[in-house]
Amino acid sequence: MTAPDYFTLEGDPGNAVPPTIVALDDGTGGAGDGALCAFLSNDQEFMPNPGQEPDARDLNQTAYLAWAAGVMIPKISIAIHISGTTPSVQSLIAPNRTIVSADITPTRTALGIYTIAVPQAKLPQKTMPPKAYANKGGRAAASAVWTSSALYTVYLTDDAGAIDCDFTLDVFGY
Repeated sequence: MTAPDYFTLEGDPGNAVPPTIVALDDGTGGAGDGALCAFLSNDQEFMPNPGQEPDARDLNQTAYLAWAAGVMIPKISIAIHISGTTPSVQSLIAPNRTIVSADITPTRTALGIYTIAVPQAKLPQKTMPPKAYANKGGRAAASAVWTSSALYTVYLTDDAGAIDCDFTLDVFGY
């Protein structure tokens, strides 16, 4: 397994390589490029000098932690501001440095219902469903569903029913 010379969460568009989450590789090469080899072992004849040389067990743990973080963190977190009935991207954070606010298209479809279009080509495969959070005090709630490959729908409610309020959408891939 060779490490790619590009950031795997951004892919390599020039060579038609889509963004991907780093995978664990058993050393056989089956997981493909960008895989972390988490099955290293120390040479039994020449064991590493503790505290001075890397130990395979330490490197394996680092690989496991990197993989777990890559699966659990949102691939993009988008804060949407509502002005009247018009949504706009207030801020976003993403490990993929090529995603910018202009890539995100929020649309109000009805009271308390918003669709958010995100660039599928800039997201790796989905690891879990999207999550939404109402950015309002009280008993406001938000839920999100994956509508299609690059479209998410957010529903906002409180005790009185549907509401319009600022919200955050966490996307975990397409």
